[in-house]
Amino acid sequence: QGWMPQGFESPADRTPLWINRLDPNKSYGLIGYRTSGWRFFAGDPAVWATQPKLYGASQGVAPVQDAYDAERRIQSVQAAADEAYLYLRINLACLDCVGTRHDGHTHFDQAAYAVVLNTLPGHAGVQRLPLAGLAVLSGADFILYLGEPAQSRLLVAENYNPYVAAPRGDYPNELQMSYRSGFTVELLPAGRFMEYPAGAGGSASVFHYGDGNPAAKDYDSQAEWYADLKHNALLVRIAWGKLLITDPSSLRAFFGYDASNGVRSAGIPGVQLSVLTLAPGGDWSQAAVAASVPAVSAGKLAQPATFTWQSWNAVGAPDLYMKKAYYQMQKNFFSGPQPAGKPAGRATVDRAAGVR
Repeated sequence: QGWMPQGFESPADRTPLWINRLDPNKSYGLIGYRTSGWRFFAGDPAVWATQPKLYGASQGVAPVQDAYDAERRIQSVQAAADEAYLYLRINLACLDCVGTRHDGHTHFDQAAYAVVLNTLPGHAGVQRLPLAGLAVLSGADFILYLGEPAQSRLLVAENYNPYVAAPRGDYPNELQMSYRSGFTVELLPAGRFMEYPAGAGGSASVFHYGDGNPAAKDYDSQAEWYADLKHNALLVRIAWGKLLITDPSSLRAFFGYDASNGVRSAGIPGVQLSVLTLAPGGDWSQAAVAASVPAVSAGKLAQPATFTWQSWNAVGAPDLYMKKAYYQMQKNFFSGPQPAGKPAGRATVDRAAGVR
């Protein structure tokens, strides 16, 4: 088990109802199981037809008026959820436009995006954003920055980050991760956003770019966001564990930690979110905000929309598939010289000895 999920899934008896993608144990084996909503990230816009629109067209804040404005203009934002992820679809006016010309490329150096999220609006996070000095009165727990793939990150408000890294007593040159003891969440007027501490598998704040369609040549099973040029949409999936959701099946999120009782959780209404499009301007936090949903008034984002989902008490039949390693092992075990009288490439079963 990875260090981040230890003791985090709460209530523990509901752990079988969802998948914490931060726990490597959930993905071992030669057989995989796709969650019920995996097609939301596979590029087919038809599966989004019945999903709610949180926002319509964006409102301009400081129009840049250059050749990349179409990539910064939001047409609508949709959301969905399943046993492993929160999914977002950000529909844009154009994703590969330079003026009126389509060049078949993304331009993240000219048009980038920020998703501001809060799982405990009014109770946790910070109100002042590191984005053009904007504020959101209900607070923000997370900022998801989507730009150049190597720079894309999910940042957590420092006053909502439950983890701390400290040198190990027996190995002082190595960091050991643990929970912040006696930690209670609160809403503050200002504060910084930071990356999660880096564990053995790297930082959980890194946000991987790649195609989520298993049939695609550049399919990446670890992908978390993708620019679908054909349909002018950004597709996003955020693992529940990265959003500190302790149980999506009953809509509960992290609410604190103490040494006696461990992780504390609280019921939530859903996930409150805003989307901003950015024009270049040095570091991403100094970038100009070109447009936003909701609109900005007097330096504040209007009341953000809340995406909620139905709780569940049972999981349907999983979508089973064989991983690439399965076929490689099949090839390794069942190729080469075969015993006489047995066809090549097939296994026989002996009830006493098993497969041979």
